[in-house]
Amino acid sequence: TSPKDAYTKAGINLVETDKPIFKKRPKIIKNNQQGAYNQSQKYRMRTNFSKFSDSIEIILNNSSKAYSLIPLPKEARQFFPGFKVKFILETDVGNLSPQVTSAPAGTEYGDLMAGNYIQGGLKEWYDSHSELKNGTTLIISVIEPQKRYSLKINQ
Repeated sequence: TSPKDAYTKAGINLVETDKPIFKKRPKIIKNNQQGAYNQSQKYRMRTNFSKFSDSIEIILNNSSKAYSLIPLPKEARQFFPGFKVKFILETDVGNLSPQVTSAPAGTEYGDLMAGNYIQGGLKEWYDSHSELKNGTTLIISVIEPQKRYSLKINQ
């Protein structure tokens, strides 16, 4: 088996680029065989998300709460549905229906690489969490890829 075939079989999509894209790496929590999360299994992302990565940590910035959005690192982009494609985000205040937003004019609906924020329907969630601030870490986990996720605050 060639390295390319091995990565493909593992669900890892390799991307060639001329510039470094991994300046800031999000942490991923790898799911163990029993389905429980094990903090000792945290690792830094080195390739695109594979089908085995089921959670990601995202750190809120200064504008997150003010604009009711979640920043989306480029390295984590393919973890979520395409540009402007709504998905379900299960939270402690109910199910929300956000989408990936903020891309250049003319970006096509569904573009898997476009967008810098998760936005839409998050105001109620932010309003119910006064403890959220710059530097707070969120954990977003896949329930059904490209369709349903859960959102938790890392305590």
